[in-house]
Amino acid sequence: MNEVPMQEQELQQKKPKKKPKKKLGIIIGIAAVLGIVALIIILVIANSEPAPEPQPFDTIEQFAAAYSNHDYGEIIECFDPRVTKIVQNIISGVAGFFGIPKLDSVAVGLIGGLLGGFAKDNLPLEEVTGTMTVKEISTVMDDKNKAVVTVEFTIVHTSGQSDTWYENISMVKRDDKWYITFEWGNLTSLYPSSPNPKADA
Repeated sequence: MNEVPMQEQELQQKKPKKKPKKKLGIIIGIAAVLGIVALIIILVIANSEPAPEPQPFDTIEQFAAAYSNHDYGEIIECFDPRVTKIVQNIISGVAGFFGIPKLDSVAVGLIGGLLGGFAKDNLPLEEVTGTMTVKEISTVMDDKNKAVVTVEFTIVHTSGQSDTWYENISMVKRDDKWYITFEWGNLTSLYPSSPNPKADA
């Protein structure tokens, strides 16, 4: 009489236990999160635009901001390093004679070379004063590394008076950065006794 219940008990013990569904739910949840993250990454990459190529006028805007901030070091950074080196050699003696710090003198000399007659007639030759704004009128690319930008300049002097005029600015690209360059006649008009060097192209 007792054998049948014992057999049923053994059969019940031999039945496979059901695996918990909790682990499966966690795996599905993780997979869902990873899928969403992957989808977001794909959408961001698809919608992201490559960084814009530097343009010649970008450097002119940088120059105007540096001028307005009277940041001599930043002004110098806007000019072709080959031009800057020659200007340093030309006016280092002038700076020493007038007791002007060399950095200031080089920056002012570069501004004079850039703005030519306007600088000679309207700007002090020993310091940067006032504020400057610029507006791009046109840009003509000579080739991928040279350009001429026509710019509307406005300077507000410390007196409150302002001047607006136009310049054709020569630009050169070196190592993926655009720099300002200029005609040497502009510089020698400010410093008549200076030599008239030729910068390497």
